[in-house]
Amino acid sequence: MLEDYHDKYRPVDRVRRPLARRLLGGRKVITLGLVAILLAVAGIHIWQNVHMMALSSEVRRLEKENHNLADLIKKTRTKITEVSRPGILGEIASARLELSPTPTENLFTLVRDQIKIEPGPLDNIKITLKKIAENMPVITETQAADKEVYLFDEK
Repeated sequence: MLEDYHDKYRPVDRVRRPLARRLLGGRKVITLGLVAILLAVAGIHIWQNVHMMALSSEVRRLEKENHNLADLIKKTRTKITEVSRPGILGEIASARLELSPTPTENLFTLVRDQIKIEPGPLDNIKITLKKIAENMPVITETQAADKEVYLFDEK
C-alpha cells in the first residue's frame, strides 16, 4: 500500500522540486558546465593571442617609425651644420634672399635712456634684509656637529 501511494504521487513530487535542483541533479549539467568552462578558457586564450599579435605588429611599426625619425634627425643636423658655415651663409643670403652687405655709413646705434625708479618701502625692507644676511655668521657642518658654536649656551 505504501508503494502504491509512492508511485501514485511520484510525478507530483517531481513537479514540486525547484527547477534549479532538478537541473543540478542531472549528470548532463556537470558535463555542460565543464564544456562551457573549457570553451570560455579557449576563447580567452585565442583572444589573448590575437591581441598580442596586434600589439607586436604595432610595436614593430612604431620601432620602424622611430628609426626613420632618427635618420631624419641625423640628416637635418648634417644639413644645419653644412648651411651654418659663414661662407655659405653669405651665399644663401645673396642668392636666395637677395641680400647684400650693408655699408658702414648706413649703420647706426640706438641708445635708450635709463629711467631711474625710486625705491619704495618694500625695497627698503629688502635691502635691510640683505644687509642683515650678509652680516650673519656662517656655520659649517663640522662646527655644528662639534658644538663649538653653541659653547656660549652652556656657560
